[in-house]
Amino acid sequence: MHFLYIALLVVYINAVYVHNIEDDKEVFEIMIIFGVIYPAVYDMVQMYKTGIQKYFTQLSNYGDMIYVWGSVLNVIL
Repeated sequence: MHFLYIALLVVYINAVYVHNIEDDKEVFEIMIIFGVIYPAVYDMVQMYKTGIQKYFTQLSNYGDMIYVWGSVLNVIL
């Protein structure tokens, strides 16, 4: 499932930054926002169920949080 989100991010970066498509920039931003909702909710539920301290003892969760917050920062910037 993460492959789909990474592919969406690559399409966004290619269209907006490489080809300078400014007219459709908002469309791609909305797509990224919707694409990051599922992983964000999934990780928040996992964090709630396991507890914050236990959640951050697993290194793979750091990668998930970097992906979620990196996508949010990409949309903001």
